[in-house]
Amino acid sequence: MTFQQLGKKLGAIGIGFVTVMVVNNLFDYLLYPLVIGLLGPIKGGASMMVLALGLNYALVLVYNRTKQDWFGFEWLRLQQDVKAETFTGRVLRITLRGGRWPAFVFLSWEDPFKAFIFVRGRLPAGFKFTKLDWQWFIGANFLGNLIWILMVSGVIETIKRLFF
Repeated sequence: MTFQQLGKKLGAIGIGFVTVMVVNNLFDYLLYPLVIGLLGPIKGGASMMVLALGLNYALVLVYNRTKQDWFGFEWLRLQQDVKAETFTGRVLRITLRGGRWPAFVFLSWEDPFKAFIFVRGRLPAGFKFTKLDWQWFIGANFLGNLIWILMVSGVIETIKRLFF
């Protein structure tokens, strides 16, 4: 790989990573509290869940088209089967083999899009979601949004009780 190819690859990964980070921060820390605060946890939460499903689906489509591993998840998935006999290689392999569910739950809270990519990986161009893909995608979004709805609602209620 030439230096120019490496630069292009790192640039694409950086743009993808930063785009997801900016979009998530605006969505999670600006839009989420605003909608939950205005509409309440039930109506606001349902609205945000629908918006999150649409946004995360769009991100999956963009991720699949870029053909880049923005988060290193595909590399991690490959490490699960590598027979590295170094200490770190063994620890990484054992962690990946035993920690898929805890990682999925954590990533669903952090970002349902990342949780889905972690579990499913990149879909081939033109590939449609299977029933199992939809289950993982909706499950990650439901879990992640439920956690955010509870957290944001709790913070809003605490602020109301303390200051109003």
